[in-house]
Amino acid sequence: MGIRWVRVSVVAAIVGVAVLLAPAAYAHNSLASSTPANGAVLNTAPATVTLKFLAKLTQQGTTATIADPAGDPAGGAVQVNGATVTVPLHPTVAGQYTVNYKVASADGHTVQGKVAFTLTAAAVPAPAPSPSPSPTEAAPTTQAAMTTQAAVPASSTGSGGPAAWVWLVIAGAVLAGAVAVLLARRARMQRA
Repeated sequence: MGIRWVRVSVVAAIVGVAVLLAPAAYAHNSLASSTPANGAVLNTAPATVTLKFLAKLTQQGTTATIADPAGDPAGGAVQVNGATVTVPLHPTVAGQYTVNYKVASADGHTVQGKVAFTLTAAAVPAPAPSPSPSPTEAAPTTQAAMTTQAAVPASSTGSGGPAAWVWLVIAGAVLAGAVAVLLARRARMQRA
């Protein structure tokens, strides 16, 4: 009876800790996936960059920008739909593009991170030669940067990326539950 009591106590303690930690694990949002994937090398430029998070987002708590290899803006207006952020991509040159994001968690903390991908020369169309202006034409104008950011509430920052420890806590809770069920069955078998 003494060993069984110790086993049941250990299992109960593990389950208790897992249950107490589970709400904290879900409090912070994190990036689940991106298209293009982090580190991808592309021969065709995508029309948009998509970031998928673990929890629902709001337009007001979300910021996402795309920078070209020179650090200049290469993205359009940020669109938020549930847990998905979409930003139009306006590639200009081949090289590494960086998507910087900041999202608000359910507990008010911000989570920020970045995703980088590379566009090859084949992915970016060569600029068309422009005709030389005639003396009567006005000088060309520059196009304004097309990056839109939503306001982000002031709060502390966390790290982006998948939270592996969340899955470890969940797996530990499932394992502890399975052990508890097996111990309970064993105890019933011994009584019978």
